Amino acid sequence: MSKGRRIDLSNRIESANATVDGIVSRFHPDEEERIRRMNQESEVRILRFFPYIVALSVIAWVAILIVNNDYSLGYMIMDLCLVFVFVFTVLGMILFPLSTPGPFPKLMVVLIAIILALLQWISGQALGVSVYIETADKILGALGIHLDNLLLDIFTIVAVFWVTLFTSYGVLSVTVSYLRTDLSKVFLSMQKNAMRGTRGRAERFFQVPDIIDVKEIVLEPEIETHTFDLKLMIDMAWSNILLGITLSSYLFINPLFLETIDVKLLVSIMILLSMFVPILVVIWLSVRTVGAKAISDAPRPFYLWTGAKRKLVYSFFALGAFAVMLWLSLYYGHSLLTIIENYVSFVIPLVMLSLMFSFAFVNNYSDPLKVSVFRRFIEGKEKLSGFLH
Repeated sequence: MSKGRRIDLSNRIESANATVDGIVSRFHPDEEERIRRMNQESEVRILRFFPYIVALSVIAWVAILIVNNDYSLGYMIMDLCLVFVFVFTVLGMILFPLSTPGPFPKLMVVLIAIILALLQWISGQALGVSVYIETADKILGALGIHLDNLLLDIFTIVAVFWVTLFTSYGVLSVTVSYLRTDLSKVFLSMQKNAMRGTRGRAERFFQVPDIIDVKEIVLEPEIETHTFDLKLMIDMAWSNILLGITLSSYLFINPLFLETIDVKLLVSIMILLSMFVPILVVIWLSVRTVGAKAISDAPRPFYLWTGAKRKLVYSFFALGAFAVMLWLSLYYGHSLLTIIENYVSFVIPLVMLSLMFSFAFVNNYSDPLKVSVFRRFIEGKEKLSGFLH
């Protein structure tokens, strides 16, 4: 993309963001009060009980496998995904009302989730992709419930809306709760290493070059001039889509999975897995928004988010492995058209879910997370300086 086109796109996003700000101002005229209102009590409860929830989820998954007596690879993965999607949906139902108020009220968030759910269902019907309906029918059938076509369609739409809205808030609430606590600790450990002239796991994770002699870790949070950061939402949605497509390739063009797992089951698994892809994107975006950087004798600081992005995202972009798996799939007789159809069936739900996650993150989590991490880091840095000196 040429420089002129990039500038034009940036200007268009800026203009759209100004329009969004005008809409938002009707809902929340006081931005500062919104950022201060963070529900720390729910954060503490999440950190305390989530490990037990994970353990119970794994036990439930094992119990389902034993009851169904189906240990095929595809259904083992599918059942595991369904268990965790159900768990995060329930968490989202509990935590959505407790989430920090955003520029857009929660009623607007619900309306957006309804629209995205309808678009997923309509696009599936138009393309002849019935993954949601078939999945809903199988789940109801396992419970001994059988619905006619109209009721099944209605149930599917409601279920897609439910999952789209509450799973996004469940996943984001848990992820952000851990980041609020752990990000500042990671930066403080790097600050301690810098003061001692040593290196640790955090430096390796952020891929700080060995030639850099880190003197200090500094946070300079991005100063947002807009009430609702539309650019951050677009960045997150786009990154999530790219990462989701890349991860899906390890299933859609992998000869092992194409031989052992039904095509429709593959698509269902990837749609469910795509609900957890935003965790990786949120981590490096959070490091970017707090402006974490390593100061050294070099003329320019090293921004930690670049290393986090390479570690969490670029590691999946193995073009060599992609090419080899595609060649093997075609060599063993798998149709290129079928592979393309798998991608098409998956991309539309991926786009809708990415929009929901990115909107929810920017609306309810981004600013409170940035403020919390910065405050905890500054307080810890002052204590650390006094202790070591």
